[in-house]
Amino acid sequence: MNFISEVINSSQLENIFNLPIELKNREVEVIVIPYRENSDKKHRSPSMYGILRKYKNPNLIENEKSAWMDAVEEKYGNS
Repeated sequence: MNFISEVINSSQLENIFNLPIELKNREVEVIVIPYRENSDKKHRSPSMYGILRKYKNPNLIENEKSAWMDAVEEKYGNS
């Protein structure tokens, strides 16, 4: 992958970026690398959607709404 890197004074970037105060009038390194587009399928990360579906238990789904309250009550008692 080709890229370029150059050290410049941050005042040269003021028209492009809204720089934080701590970077103003300092030397900074600018690195330019190509952007990977989402349509490039061979570089796209695999989706994690549905990866845990083999562990689901349909009998426990109805208990999800009160699971947190039940766990707190079990741990700390009914106060």
